[in-house]
Amino acid sequence: MQEEYFVDGLRNELYLAYNGTGKPPPSLKLGAVTLQNLLSIRGDGAGPGSLPTKVAENISVVGVGFRDAGYTYMNPHGNPGGGDWGLQSPQYDEAGAVYLSGTSGVRFVSCTFKYLDGNGVFLAGFNRNATITKSELTQIGDSAIALWGYTKASGAEQDLDGAPVPASALPPGTGIDGSDGNQPRGTVVSESLCHEIGFFQKQSSCVHMGKSMETSILDSVFFNGPRAHVNQNDAFGLGSRMAGNVMWSSCRESSDRECIKASG
Repeated sequence: MQEEYFVDGLRNELYLAYNGTGKPPPSLKLGAVTLQNLLSIRGDGAGPGSLPTKVAENISVVGVGFRDAGYTYMNPHGNPGGGDWGLQSPQYDEAGAVYLSGTSGVRFVSCTFKYLDGNGVFLAGFNRNATITKSELTQIGDSAIALWGYTKASGAEQDLDGAPVPASALPPGTGIDGSDGNQPRGTVVSESLCHEIGFFQKQSSCVHMGKSMETSILDSVFFNGPRAHVNQNDAFGLGSRMAGNVMWSSCRESSDRECIKASG
């Protein structure tokens, strides 16, 4: 149940408007959420400018519920690729309640991701064949699943006027060269339910793909989100596919008209 509240900073008092019938029950409990990241699976040395030296492999999380992670919309943000979306900066574990970087074969099976005020599952940089299947993602403040890969400078980057941009002027993990493979590849989202997302950050999706490739979204149901349910933020790498999905009630808080958005 969503409650309305007001903090009086001068008196150091919290006022809560109970959103129910009658008086608040004696059993009502209030909890203050501060933790933004609940689970982090990292390889060794993974980051915007480097591939992992050791990869976290073949980890399965089965039947686990993740809930009550704090909001992250005030955290540092960046642009994940050629599209127009912004996301929490991927080098921080707090980019998602569940954070993966430098992994291979990580699987979430029959899990629940609920009441997460930031992103649900965030895949940053090198990740191979991650799977989220038979799971539910709901009541989420930002995107349910977000992918953000890293690239590097090629020496051919230009600004909007066509002038060369030196590699030293680019933030780590950016540029037009993705040949080192420091991106999420082979991610599978299947037989899952995603709904009621984007409570705080309206530029959000059930699955956001930024500088990632070979993503499969299969046999899933998506509904009730503020923007497109699936956002292909750029044309990086190609090889992604969708099949057997049912989607409706997208773009409820924008003038867009698509369930699936593709840029780049």
